[in-house]
Amino acid sequence: TLANHRRGLAGKDYGPLRDGFMAEQVSWIVDFESSFYASEPIMIAGNNGHIGKTTATFGTEKVLGELLSDQYGDAYFAIGTECYESTFLAPDSMTGERRAFSIQNSDEGRLALLLHGLGLSPLYFDVSAAKEDSPLGDYLDEKQPVTSIGESFSEALSENISFYTQSLSPAQTYDAMIFIDTLTPSTMLTVQ
Repeated sequence: TLANHRRGLAGKDYGPLRDGFMAEQVSWIVDFESSFYASEPIMIAGNNGHIGKTTATFGTEKVLGELLSDQYGDAYFAIGTECYESTFLAPDSMTGERRAFSIQNSDEGRLALLLHGLGLSPLYFDVSAAKEDSPLGDYLDEKQPVTSIGESFSEALSENISFYTQSLSPAQTYDAMIFIDTLTPSTMLTVQ
């Protein structure tokens, strides 16, 4: 695949190159849509570890969201996602087979568990506005584990929270967040 080809070429620089390529592509799309269709804004979807305005990814100096934030300033609005528990489809990192995996975020003190306990799901909340409330703002400013699952997964990864989360400050990383208590996998469609 192109990703494996880039990884082989980039070696230890794969992360920064990948996020740099993604930022270039987003900038191209913004310019194209603006020039030919007068379309603004655009929306992109991505992994929490890529779209945030701060970098928590090991070995990556700046992630996609941080690069876009540098380029577009306040016009870049990052929406993070979080859940209490999730079953999702991903290629097994050991076999390559696409299958279902499950995680549950039950560690104390983090936003996912707090929102689960309050029964607030689904919930969209403006992190920027929440920062105005002193106790809540202080809490959101603290680094904590936030779910961030990559391209592939394995049963072994689900056993340790540090393998499927990144430690980051929600207040410094996202402008808003979406919380859904329990996520289920997409239904894969096949063309015959």
